[in-house]
Amino acid sequence: MKEKVTFTSSPLGKKMLRIILIAGLSILALSFFIPRKAAFDVNMFDTYHILSKRTFYHATGLYLLLCCLVYRINGRTPFLNRLAVAHLLLTLVPVIYVLGRIGGFNSEEAFITPAADNKVFFLLTIVFIAGQALLLLNLVIGAIRLSGRKS
Repeated sequence: MKEKVTFTSSPLGKKMLRIILIAGLSILALSFFIPRKAAFDVNMFDTYHILSKRTFYHATGLYLLLCCLVYRINGRTPFLNRLAVAHLLLTLVPVIYVLGRIGGFNSEEAFITPAADNKVFFLLTIVFIAGQALLLLNLVIGAIRLSGRKS
């Protein structure tokens, strides 16, 4: 009986992991070129959030590297390819949009989100959280499938 190829050793998995690794390292490297005083604010409902652009870039780059590390550490786990690809896309699309929208390289002035963008940021936050739920679901399903294969 032929052994199934795991996600991290499949061609698709290798490409997706390279993409997320390159994105994480690029975002982390770009974060060092952002002025320290640069900030952006998001007004969600009645709450007004002010965040440092540099810290946001640091956190995003480190989180993407952490996702890559999770997939690498669990390399033998039989992930569902569709869930893994959906997780990576639902993670990268909101991150790239938000980072591109807030910018941060040319000024130290705060980026104030227009009212229309607040709804988009809220929707992208929900999409990002759903992507992370897919990672957890994939880890649980992979662990169940791995334990069923050994017995």
